[in-house]
Amino acid sequence: NSNPRPVNVLKSPAGSSTELPYLTKDNTGRLFLSWVKAPNNNGEVSFKYSRLINGNWSPPETIANGNDWFVNWADFPSVTGFDGKLMAAHWLHKTPGHTYSYEVKMRLSDIKNKKDTVITPHFDQTATEHGFVSMDPIDGDKVLAVWLDGRQTANRAEDEYGDLSKAMTIRSAVIGRDGSVTNRQMIDSTVCDCCQTSLAITGDRAIVAYRDRTEDEIRDIYVSRYEQGQWTEPNIVHKDEWKIGGCPVNGPVIRASGDTVVVAWFTGANEQYQVKAAYSFDGGSTFRKPLRIDEGNPIGRVDAAFISEGSVAISWMEKTDEKAALKYRIVDIETDVAQSPVKVAAMSADRKSGFPQLEFHNGALIFAWTALGEETSVQTTTVSLY
Repeated sequence: NSNPRPVNVLKSPAGSSTELPYLTKDNTGRLFLSWVKAPNNNGEVSFKYSRLINGNWSPPETIANGNDWFVNWADFPSVTGFDGKLMAAHWLHKTPGHTYSYEVKMRLSDIKNKKDTVITPHFDQTATEHGFVSMDPIDGDKVLAVWLDGRQTANRAEDEYGDLSKAMTIRSAVIGRDGSVTNRQMIDSTVCDCCQTSLAITGDRAIVAYRDRTEDEIRDIYVSRYEQGQWTEPNIVHKDEWKIGGCPVNGPVIRASGDTVVVAWFTGANEQYQVKAAYSFDGGSTFRKPLRIDEGNPIGRVDAAFISEGSVAISWMEKTDEKAALKYRIVDIETDVAQSPVKVAAMSADRKSGFPQLEFHNGALIFAWTALGEETSVQTTTVSLY
């Protein structure tokens, strides 16, 4: 389409010295934005959120503060809502042992009993990495949480990285508003160390997408479905056969609308960087051949949002002369036709610019990202589609 729709600034609630935005919609369609405010003079970090109400962000509310947090450009905190209110939030807390030993902290809002509980969903107590959390409510009382869990890597020596019995794992649990942790499971015993996970809930099932790791160091995107309380045997979305002896720190995104599922991801297979998207019409059991989304020089850092059952917007970062740009394009799933890419904003390609966020809300695409200047700041924009 030759007349791209205008990109309008949506005044950000975050202010200066902020980063690590996260956007999500709840069961009522209410949009939530969370972010982290840089350490104050006492070294204390603040984790805050806002809701979009009548087209404007509400005044920020603080979820938690701390000076012993693990704050990382790729492993960002998140929130999830239910019935228009905050239900759960997660962040990362350093633990003694190593530079990269940290645990997941989750705050659950128990509205009935007017109290909040902070818990850790994993009970292994190892001085290892735990993070890259995805979570969504499965009903009004419980969230399903998925995370990368390093317990098998405890005491792993440098030369044992290739020993897959000591690999990163992906695990899950059901967490109640009361802080209870039940139905703990391992989804996959061997996964990429630090690529984001992504979770979609549709009907009575959930689907997780993540970057797998094989004995041959092939790191392609897999999904597993959560049906009747159990995870299915993981299956591959598409055989890129990206062989890479380390983690690209560039995870997939999964979104669902009924039985229609889209997974978008970054790959560097055959020494060619690409952003791809693949669709499933059977709830994530099988996927069609993927479409290429990027323009030839992608950095990755993808996100996606359904606009309707038959069309989806996919965002990514592309290298440009200026450094980088946040772009999106709309794909018609039935015909596999992708509209021309639209540039949302110029960005830095730096790690500190993080992972841009995308949601569809009230007929508009909403974007959030970290702008780098004298001070970092979380920015938001909107593109009205109709």
